[in-house]
Amino acid sequence: MFASVFVVARIASRFLILKHRTFDDYVIILAWFIAFGLSFSIDYGVWQGLGRHDEDVPHDTRAALRESEYAFTILYNPALMATKTSVLIFYLRLSQNTQKFLRRASYATLALVIIDGIVLLFLSVFRCSPVAAAYRYDIASSKCKSIVILAKRQFLS
Repeated sequence: MFASVFVVARIASRFLILKHRTFDDYVIILAWFIAFGLSFSIDYGVWQGLGRHDEDVPHDTRAALRESEYAFTILYNPALMATKTSVLIFYLRLSQNTQKFLRRASYATLALVIIDGIVLLFLSVFRCSPVAAAYRYDIASSKCKSIVILAKRQFLS
């Protein structure tokens, strides 16, 4: 909610008052939409039993809880990546005719953020074989790997 106030204020000032939009404005809007989906999936998960002990989660809500967990696992990294990308594009716009070091550092960080975000997104989506096993209980011969273990292997190798 708090972030929404700032995004709406930014959009109002940039789009309505200044009538000057830049790429970082559009990226922060994208980040807000993804973060909204992330928040919604977490809230839905709480309604289905997220945060409770397994024995306290009703059996009829387990499928919806698992789908919710899969949704927010996938949405987390794109939301983070889009937010960081917007900030870095803003830095690039601020340092347009001045600090070369800030520009180079921002480009390098932007590349790292985008590559990291895409790799982690794919690791999250394809951590189970078959993919549907990540959010369904009824798939018998499935193999799922922990995203933490996959990420460590990806970055340490």
